[in-house]
Amino acid sequence: MYSLALICETQLIIFRRIQVLNGRVYYSPNSIRTVEEPSVSMPTENPFVPPPSTTGPDTKRNLMRLDVADYLNPRWWSQPWGWIAFLPHEPDYHTPPFNSLLQNPRRIFPHPNSGKYAMPSGLADCWSKLELDLTMATYLLQVHYDIPAIRPLYPMAFGYKRSHSHESVAMRSIRKSREWFSVWLGLFSYTIAMAETKENELHDYAHLSKKGWADYLLEQGAERTWLESVINSMVFRFEPDVIRSGVFLHLLGPGSLQPSVNWFCTYHVPVWYPWGPEQASNPHFLEYAPPTHILQVSTTTIAKSPLPLQPEIPDTIPPQDDVTSHDIETQAVASNISRKDRFLVSWQSFLSSRKPLRQRIEQAETSIEKQKRLSREKQPPTKSAKVFRWVRDVSGDGYVREQVVKRWREDTLGEYSSNQVRYDPFLNEWDCCSELGSDDESDDNDDEGPEEEAFEDYDQMNVEPLAPQTTSIGLDDHLDPTDNDEEWLPFCHQPQDIAFCPSVDGLEDEVLEEAHVYFGYVSPLPLLTLPAITEEQRQKHLMRLLGFSWGQSFPELFSRPRILNLANFIDKMSAPGTNISSDEWDINRGNRVSVTLMPRFKYIVEISGPKGPLFMFNFGECSMVKWKLTVTSATHALLVCRLHADFEERDIALYLLRRGIPFYTLQDTETLQQAPLVQEKPSQCPLRPAGHVFTLLDYTAYLNQCRVLMQQTRLRAALLRGGYLWRVALSAMYFDIVLEGPSGLSSRGDEMFSVLLPDGKRYVDDELTEAETYILLGTYVCRTGYGDQLAFKSWSPSVSNFSKSGLDYGRWTSFNESLYNISSSDPESRNPTLKRQPRPSNKWRDICRGSRDVARGLHRLEKVSLSLIREYSN
Repeated sequence: MYSLALICETQLIIFRRIQVLNGRVYYSPNSIRTVEEPSVSMPTENPFVPPPSTTGPDTKRNLMRLDVADYLNPRWWSQPWGWIAFLPHEPDYHTPPFNSLLQNPRRIFPHPNSGKYAMPSGLADCWSKLELDLTMATYLLQVHYDIPAIRPLYPMAFGYKRSHSHESVAMRSIRKSREWFSVWLGLFSYTIAMAETKENELHDYAHLSKKGWADYLLEQGAERTWLESVINSMVFRFEPDVIRSGVFLHLLGPGSLQPSVNWFCTYHVPVWYPWGPEQASNPHFLEYAPPTHILQVSTTTIAKSPLPLQPEIPDTIPPQDDVTSHDIETQAVASNISRKDRFLVSWQSFLSSRKPLRQRIEQAETSIEKQKRLSREKQPPTKSAKVFRWVRDVSGDGYVREQVVKRWREDTLGEYSSNQVRYDPFLNEWDCCSELGSDDESDDNDDEGPEEEAFEDYDQMNVEPLAPQTTSIGLDDHLDPTDNDEEWLPFCHQPQDIAFCPSVDGLEDEVLEEAHVYFGYVSPLPLLTLPAITEEQRQKHLMRLLGFSWGQSFPELFSRPRILNLANFIDKMSAPGTNISSDEWDINRGNRVSVTLMPRFKYIVEISGPKGPLFMFNFGECSMVKWKLTVTSATHALLVCRLHADFEERDIALYLLRRGIPFYTLQDTETLQQAPLVQEKPSQCPLRPAGHVFTLLDYTAYLNQCRVLMQQTRLRAALLRGGYLWRVALSAMYFDIVLEGPSGLSSRGDEMFSVLLPDGKRYVDDELTEAETYILLGTYVCRTGYGDQLAFKSWSPSVSNFSKSGLDYGRWTSFNESLYNISSSDPESRNPTLKRQPRPSNKWRDICRGSRDVARGLHRLEKVSLSLIREYSN
């Protein structure tokens, strides 16, 4: 049984308010919003019928005159239209299955043949699929649970699927259609709430009971991944922070078909009802009586006259104080600031914050990284580069960056002129905004188009079949789930990277640089004369020990003296008991460039962590940040010492971040504020039945769930953890957020990594919860078919399987990347295919054993590094 349950947490803050509207007292037990008394309408009166455009016998009604904003105010309850109470004020399209609605075209181009304007076909198909899924799911629930509700128009009625003669008319049609999806989200939430209610009412009647609504949709052909996405979306989130239109009720006696006040409160739908002598004298309504102190205040402080309609405010925000004349003047000045000026303030602030970041990247980059950056600068990529669109900040006066999903990167870039885009070769990112420059590639015609072109006849479009066409409800199977953002990664100079192919000399320098920084290797003087390595298997083995995935250019390296001496060193390091000359290992005090001579070595402080020793760099007065750089191994502590002498903490942290090396940004709790409260994201592993065969839809849903989780600043911790967690987080979290330090103190202990220093001070950093870790690694709870027995499968190995295994190099290598690329045979294809199924824990354990030589070599390196620090570091 695939059962799902709604979990409601107890709210500690209660919002309630009395208002006097048109001389009548109304009470809300769950809202402080200022509202108007709705007009009384007949249940047969359809609120979705637009007013006539003309008078006379041939009166027509224009659909384009319908406005979603007209349904955001509460209405009197009626059976056919009561569902409007669930309509969300601020629909969240960042989470699947609604994320295709985020892609709202800024402009469209005429068709080369017809000359007409239409929405991009790929995006129109996504919207159409979502529309069909919503109409099908709501229809099935209405019929199965006998939910009386009259359905609204389809979004396509506004014309997003049609061609138009004028661009402005086409854009208006797209905008109206997009807004109308929120109406269907309200209906979907209502049908789910009613379905749950019917399930509970009939639970004790075996011949009448119904299974869970999600189980029923699953039986009717809904995709499991689609259902999980719905459950993790705002449609199924009945909480105070989801502001809904609400409803006015007449308190009725037992037996009424109208849902009770408590029912609406349970689903956090704002509710208002009249309270006067008639209600106060009815014993059935005692539980709905306002608290005495609120009722007393209302009779003395609330004017008995209609209140003007105020802008909607969240139920969780108390009423503001009186507005002063100074506030009015300030608002007037602010309103006169142009959109471009507002954008430029945000843009300049962004550039100022990015300038030092680019400088750090330039300082830290190797010769091959520099060549790759210059190559990108000459020919900026449009597929592998992340694309960001600057949009108005709904919570402020400025603009914010909004990342575009990979599938729409090229289309988004095509919507802007060359003056309106900027490319950053350091981070391989595009920024797009119409305020960056003139739209020199667009038509100069800004007219709205003729009125008759913008007319959509309601009577012709309001034709809904008795039942939507039966089809499988699921996530878009044409989504490209592969956020393959690996091109910019330091190690990715593989032969398949057409944009850049380094020379053999460049490869040699890169391999030697890696060996020095990570292993402390120093080429001996003079170089030993060693025979060339011609056996390909041994060549591959040596490159794997260094963490490199095999490439066609590598065989040429194994006749070069410096590489042959490095191979000799690697062989000795991975062979137990073999002596390594002090001339070729900087961990030895006798080496000519011993790491103990490096300036940072004296700042290493070993501290006790929850799972073993940590190594904090205490730069004292030389520190440039509030947090203290702390690495998880002695090997990495010495690596930090080897980096460029001019690097400060942020430069070092950026170097570690770009290579997936785990570390912490520990900060004294006395210098941290409480972290802001954020909406808790879904953190349950998906359940799969016995014998389930995973598809690309499962993998797409997994990536989408990761993106939703990574919207929390605290999950910067995933980038700090390194390994597979770091790799998953790359597409969704910015490095500059990590460099800002911990997000704040949390009331939950499992959301903070904490250490206590000998001086009694406590230092903390952000931490992933166990549930978040499981989700980011793509873990599923799978039934085995043997009773209640369960098994775990995942797209990536667990932390315990990967840590200190033969695949854990202490950094992310090109060899790790080759194993990670599991989802698609062609990352750029619009129809990628899944290469393999997620694996159970025991299979991952076998895979992670990797090379014993790697494990032995890294173990020896850590042991010697730890001994050196404990003996010689201050």
